[in-house]
Amino acid sequence: MTKHFPLLLIGCAIAASACSSSGAIREPSDRIAVLDDQAGAIKVHNDQPDALTHVSAPVDKVWDAVGSTFAMLKVNRTLVNRETGEQGNPKLLWSRTFDHRSVSDYLNCGDDPFSGPNADLHPVTVSVVTRVASKGKGTDLVTVLKGTLVKPGAGSGPIYCASTGTLELHIAEMVKSRLDQ
Repeated sequence: MTKHFPLLLIGCAIAASACSSSGAIREPSDRIAVLDDQAGAIKVHNDQPDALTHVSAPVDKVWDAVGSTFAMLKVNRTLVNRETGEQGNPKLLWSRTFDHRSVSDYLNCGDDPFSGPNADLHPVTVSVVTRVASKGKGTDLVTVLKGTLVKPGAGSGPIYCASTGTLELHIAEMVKSRLDQ
C-alpha cells in the first residue's frame, strides 16, 4: 500500500508583479500552503503583506538610494526599469548565507527533520525587487522577496520559500539612512 504524504510548500505565490504599470502598489496574492496529488493545491491568505514604507522624499532621490542600497548589499541589479519604478535582481542564487547572515534569516523554506532549515542546506533561487512610486508629497517603497529551492535527489518539485520580512525591513532602513545623509 502506497501512502501519499502532502508536500508542504511554504511560500508566497505572489503575482508576477505586485506593482501595476501605473506605479500603484497592489495587495499580495494568496500563497500555496499544501500541495498533494490527491487534494491539489490548498491556498491560504497571505497573512504577511509586502513591507510598504512611505518616505518623505521625492521619487528620484529614493530611486538613487535604492540603487546604492543594492550596491552595498552586493546585489547585482539585472532589473532596472525607471518607468515601472522597479530595480533589483529577479534571479539570484544564495547558498547558505547572504549579507553575513543565514539565508533562513530571510526565507523560510521549511526544515529538514535531521539537519535544520532547508534554506541553509541547499542553494535557493531568489528574487529581490524593490519598487518605488510617487505618493502624495513623498514616495512609497516596497520590496518583494521570494525564493524557491529544489532538494537534490528528493524527486519532488520546488519548495516555495516565504519571506520572513527581515530583508525588506533592512532595505527600507538602508534607503531611509541614505536619504537622511
